[in-house]
Amino acid sequence: MILADLDGSAARDAGSEIYGLGMDGASSACDVTSEDQMRNLVTTTVRDYGRLDIFVNNAGITRDASLKKNDGGRLRCSHYRASAWHVAGSP
Repeated sequence: MILADLDGSAARDAGSEIYGLGMDGASSACDVTSEDQMRNLVTTTVRDYGRLDIFVNNAGITRDASLKKNDGGRLRCSHYRASAWHVAGSP
């Protein structure tokens, strides 16, 4: 399992708990709104583990429950483009 978070220390902390249960994986700082960072995450995962089986984009960028108060461009980039970049970065 690869955990990625904008806050690298949060990813490491969550990863420590999961990997402490015997699961294999890694954690990484990654901004899902950055195409380069997303492609690098996929490339590194495939290089280190041989494949990418499942991708779950659970980026929590909407701090306010009202979608009217959120930046629509950032929301689209986080949820739709990030998923496409993961797929595009996969072999």
